[in-house]
Amino acid sequence: MGTGPGRDSLAFQQAGLAVRGVDLAPASVELCRAEGLDVQVASALELPFGTGEFDAAYTASTLLHVADDDLDTALAELVRVVWPGSPIAIGVWGAATTRQQRWGDSAYGPPRFFALRSDGDLRTALTRHATIESFDTWPAEVESDLHYQWAILRTR
Repeated sequence: MGTGPGRDSLAFQQAGLAVRGVDLAPASVELCRAEGLDVQVASALELPFGTGEFDAAYTASTLLHVADDDLDTALAELVRVVWPGSPIAIGVWGAATTRQQRWGDSAYGPPRFFALRSDGDLRTALTRHATIESFDTWPAEVESDLHYQWAILRTR
């Protein structure tokens, strides 16, 4: 979910995995398709896949752009599209305290929405949908109050 330009998806595909993905940005989808990836324009809030269609799911830094009010919908969609008992890997930037904000124009384009969640708030949201098998964090490479949150979930 949220393939961006497809770097991770391409690496998975080159490792021999069957990959299908979505991104909200048509330009990102075109970049992925140019690399031979099966990606389509869609929202994390309404994935265009059948129930139990996948053996696993992966998303990195996508849920960062989902508002707190929509997080449960996005997580429910991830759980819906995988078989019961499947793993879901989720990576996202977080902060010491939960906050939502917009950051201005940058080399990445127009202002973007970011929902930075505390470890506790993210863990609480994740456990509403699946069992957390592991939850790790590591600091940003530059001085910042941000850190990366990485969770492996197992669907029930």
